[in-house]
Amino acid sequence: MREAYHDQLGELATHLADMCAMVSDAMERATAALLNADLALNGNDAAVQGLTALLMDQPLELSGTLRNLMPYLLFDDQRLLIEAKARSARMDLAALLRDEGGADGSDYRLTLPR
Repeated sequence: MREAYHDQLGELATHLADMCAMVSDAMERATAALLNADLALNGNDAAVQGLTALLMDQPLELSGTLRNLMPYLLFDDQRLLIEAKARSARMDLAALLRDEGGADGSDYRLTLPR
């Protein structure tokens, strides 16, 4: 029993180290994206020009307004409205669009990973 406990503890430590590495990488990319973008805060909104990010492993550049950005970043129950032009060399829209099952088959929801 003690050996199984130590094995699980070792696995937990490995997973925790992996998560820390992922957070470090994400923070580095987020910092670089913000430093390389023209960003202006206005209340809860942010106007951005040339904000770059990876979306589904593809580079994406946004220029426009991120409405309700501050509450979205601070609270779980907030929505982010993006009014922007986006550029990407390749993007799999089928993976982003999810069928909402409308009667005529035209209802879709765009879901961006967090």
